[in-house]
Amino acid sequence: MATLSELRGRAVISLAEGEKLGTVKDLVLHPGDREIEGFVLETGGPDSFLPFGRFGKVGPDAIIVESKQAVEPAGQMNGSLQVADISKMEVMNSDGTKLGQVADIDFDLTTGALNTIELKAGGVFGLGAQKSSIPSSQIRAFGADVITIQAPSS
Repeated sequence: MATLSELRGRAVISLAEGEKLGTVKDLVLHPGDREIEGFVLETGGPDSFLPFGRFGKVGPDAIIVESKQAVEPAGQMNGSLQVADISKMEVMNSDGTKLGQVADIDFDLTTGALNTIELKAGGVFGLGAQKSSIPSSQIRAFGADVITIQAPSS
């Protein structure tokens, strides 16, 4: 398991060229499949994209790829969402209760499957905010404005 907050800022290194290709800036999520499609890399120029599955190892200091051919130019995402966009959305349950905003996401590094979304609610400038986790199985939709989840059964 991994979270975006753990990976953000981590270097992506090419073994073949011995070159830093960028740092992880964001994740791209396919909302229908609830899977990570890849990493958006900050390069100092235009952002690039590392598709999920094209990296070798995720180490404590870097993500390793075989060669720089693993990375492609960032382009159209065809219905996918960057986590930075998702984190601006409110999360609401089917009872009409706002639960908070997305603070982080947790996903499986082997399969790319979304495990949970981590929420934060309340607080001032992040201090005193309450945190909770929503399993991906409870997510009903990643909408244009709101992420909806199924309210727990009583």
